[in-house]
Amino acid sequence: MAIRIFSKIRKPKGFNYNPQYYDEAKEQLEEKLKRYNINKPAEESSAVDQIAKSKDNIRGTFRKKQNGVFKGGTPPVSASAQSRQSTIRLVRIIAILIIITYLILKSEFILNFVQKISG
Repeated sequence: MAIRIFSKIRKPKGFNYNPQYYDEAKEQLEEKLKRYNINKPAEESSAVDQIAKSKDNIRGTFRKKQNGVFKGGTPPVSASAQSRQSTIRLVRIIAILIIITYLILKSEFILNFVQKISG
C-alpha cells in the first residue's frame, strides 16, 4: 500500500482520430444534396422544406463571405516570397532612416543647438 501512494498513477490515454484527408466543402455539398434530394416529386415539397432550404442558402452565403474576409481572402504566400518581401521592406526602412538622419544632421538647427550647449 505504501509503495502505491508514492508512485504516479498514469491516466488512460484518450483516443483522438484526425482524418488525414478531409474536405469540408465536399462534406457540405453531400449534405445539401441529401437534403434537397432532386428525385423527389414536386408535390412532396412542403412549406417547411422551402423555409429550411432558404435558411441554408442564407447561411451558405454568409459563410462564403466570412471565409473571404476572416480567413484570409488572399492565397497564402510561400516562405521564400515572404522572406524576400520582408528583406525589401527592411531595406526600404533603412534607406528612409538614413535619409532622415542625413537631413537632420545637415540642417543648421542641430549646429545651433550644439553651439548653445557647448557655450
